[in-house]
Amino acid sequence: MKTANPEKETSSIAQRFKVAVVQAAPVVFDRERTLEKVHSLSGEAARKGARLILFPEAFVSAYPRGLDFGAVIGSRSEAGREDFRRYWESSVDVPGPAVDALSRTARSHSVYLVVGVVERDRGTLYCSVLFFAPDGNYLGKHRKTMPTASERLVWGFGDGSTMPVFDTPFGKIGAVICWENYLPLMRAAMYAKGIEIYCAPTADVRDSWIASVRHIAVEGRCFVLSCNQFNLRRDFPTDYRSAFGDDPDAVVTRGGSCIVDPFGGFLAGPNTEGEAILIAEIDRAQIVRGKFDLDVVGHYARPDIFQLHVDERPKRPVTIHSPEPSGETGPTTPTTTDTITDSQAAPSEDKMICTRLTERFGIRHPIICAPMAWVTGGALATAVSRAGGLGIVAGGYAGTVGGEPDLEAELVRAKPGKFGVGFITWALARAPKMLTKALQHSPFCVFLSFGDPRPFAAEIRDAGAALICQVQFLSQIDMALEADAAAVVVQGTEAGGHGGNRSTFPFVPEAADYLRQYSPRTLLIAAGGIVDGRGLAAALMLGADGVVVGTRLWASAEALTPKAHTDEAIGKTGDSTIRTKALDALRGVPWPKEFSYRFLKNKLTDEWAEREAEAFRAYGTLSAEYAQARAQNDLDTVAVTCGEAVGLLRNRPTAESIVNSMAAQAANLLRYDGKLKCTSQS
Repeated sequence: MKTANPEKETSSIAQRFKVAVVQAAPVVFDRERTLEKVHSLSGEAARKGARLILFPEAFVSAYPRGLDFGAVIGSRSEAGREDFRRYWESSVDVPGPAVDALSRTARSHSVYLVVGVVERDRGTLYCSVLFFAPDGNYLGKHRKTMPTASERLVWGFGDGSTMPVFDTPFGKIGAVICWENYLPLMRAAMYAKGIEIYCAPTADVRDSWIASVRHIAVEGRCFVLSCNQFNLRRDFPTDYRSAFGDDPDAVVTRGGSCIVDPFGGFLAGPNTEGEAILIAEIDRAQIVRGKFDLDVVGHYARPDIFQLHVDERPKRPVTIHSPEPSGETGPTTPTTTDTITDSQAAPSEDKMICTRLTERFGIRHPIICAPMAWVTGGALATAVSRAGGLGIVAGGYAGTVGGEPDLEAELVRAKPGKFGVGFITWALARAPKMLTKALQHSPFCVFLSFGDPRPFAAEIRDAGAALICQVQFLSQIDMALEADAAAVVVQGTEAGGHGGNRSTFPFVPEAADYLRQYSPRTLLIAAGGIVDGRGLAAALMLGADGVVVGTRLWASAEALTPKAHTDEAIGKTGDSTIRTKALDALRGVPWPKEFSYRFLKNKLTDEWAEREAEAFRAYGTLSAEYAQARAQNDLDTVAVTCGEAVGLLRNRPTAESIVNSMAAQAANLLRYDGKLKCTSQS
């Protein structure tokens, strides 16, 4: 075991560091050139020592100052509709290529990057702020909850689900955009989240705005970074229809950016002279000094009189309930697991679960689809991600054993949504170019298991993907931490397929304690035997930030699992599975000897399961027979790969219904669902 790493303990948060606000003009309506400008200006700020860099509101690629979009009450003009189309075309998909470019900027300059963008979601635009970590990891976003005045014509309203405050080595960072800062209750919510670096990108150029950010700094006892654009008329296209006139040197937006300390003092700015990068050193000790006499959500609050309730549940206008595909189900005996009611299949907004995993990975539910070889293709990964979890396409054996689905084709099917890719690590070491090919598809993360992840960590990091490392033994966690994994998955022996001999229930809390001591920011994810909301709730209670689900999604409508396999499995119990090393030896697949294989018992296991030593002496003798049996779906020989939880499967529903059912059931259980009765005894 390792000794505690002080750089990864929460107490090691940096006390002094530099931040920057960039006061500049975008290349209006030109997203790509604006992204290039973000990259260049970020590099300049980083060279001056900035560790966190803030760009203005709607920087990518325009704050549409002066445009009326041809709208008056009761009428919209065709010219105005064309202005909106042009604006929409230059906006940002999240996730998407622009997010990938910003990730590369953060990574290449090793900075926290906070950027105002105009985000598009279908036909609606949102004024948003995107957050990126120095390793290029996209942390999440904030959508402006209240566009001001005519902004409401072109921007939609954000909801409480995108009001994050991120824990970083430099303190807690969040953002409130422009006149959102005049919502007193929103400020209170951010203070309650412990915000320390309060980013306030804005388009307000008035002197009163400067007074406001000084007030916020004092009220919240936090550092406020206020950032505005500086535009001249020449920064806008010549056909930009507004009231600015034609003088190319006319000032359209005069800036006013500044950095304010917790006592309201200016550390930099306000600057109204032109484009500039304002740098200031933050001393976090000032926050504590300030809270000596003012903590508005602590000793200075009066909760006996005033209380605020914040609703962070996402609001969706449409929820679709997908029926099970005809002919794809097995027996349907009702159980609490597989009988999916409306309240389970589409969880109501008061049944959402927020964890560190959902916040950092930008997903709705703390559920990840296991990258099951031969099973998790692009369709299943896409379905899980669309349902609010995270789908991970299986790279499996990286093409080293033959017969696997075409990985690149499956990755194409997973686009354009958020997805990851997973590999069996010892096999990837034999074909490392498969990782390079996979990274060209810009996966959100790479999931590695069954081997040393460290040789691949740099390439994954440089590509802007998060690294997830699955381990089967506590001793393997150190390798994951040395690879700077964003998350560690601890896999219990209950899982289907390959694994170790640690049981999920004791393994998860032991790993939680270990990470809490040595790397508290690393996410912990549980795997093994988790097929419903009961398993998800249990994993969260044991200290996990989320779960990896295999067997339940193995038997989903979108999985590549042969129907004959799920038909064979449904109706079986956990007693019907076995874990052995004999099959790998007989079929000649060189699995490391510390891993055994769980699947349904069959005639082959009846003969060989208990004869592992003899099977290794007969290594590879059944390889040809096994390949033929696979082609013929001969289940007397071929392994039907599923975990102990096969006994909880009753059908083959859609991945969407599985994810939503798990989330709703877990939320009910974590709220006790009215079933927990507490009594006192005299």
